Amino acid sequence: MGLNQAYREDFDPSAGGGDYLDEGIHDVRVESYSLLTSSTPGVKFIVADQDGNICRGTFWLTEKAMVRLASFAKACGLNDQEMINYDPSNANCHQALVGRPLTVEVKLQKDSDKFHEIANWKPRAAGQVPTPQIAKPPEPDIIDTALDADIPF
Repeated sequence: MGLNQAYREDFDPSAGGGDYLDEGIHDVRVESYSLLTSSTPGVKFIVADQDGNICRGTFWLTEKAMVRLASFAKACGLNDQEMINYDPSNANCHQALVGRPLTVEVKLQKDSDKFHEIANWKPRAAGQVPTPQIAKPPEPDIIDTALDADIPF
């Protein structure tokens, strides 16, 4: 799909572009990540709740800021060996967090009155992992065995 198919003259950028998590505490899963290649390298994680509402969290890959990423990874449930193997300079290592559950606190970004960010995080409490939506299995065929008596063999 080209951008020409997505363009709408009536689009209002101030209205936002989707469903976002409101301020507060939310049980989420890490949905995806993208690398930031500005003058300071970083990684942006997208988290979503069961309803698909999202929020972003940005982590700069500097020595001073690395403690934030380490804390986030630990809250996602990485064990000690996974923490040792997690090398933020390797672009593919961030995939280890995708699909992991955690609890986040969402707040307004500093110097913003409408954009939200992940402000804090912690491991999800036991028993709070949302169950995935599983399609209902098809109804089994009902076979009437009473008709078997009429079969002549």
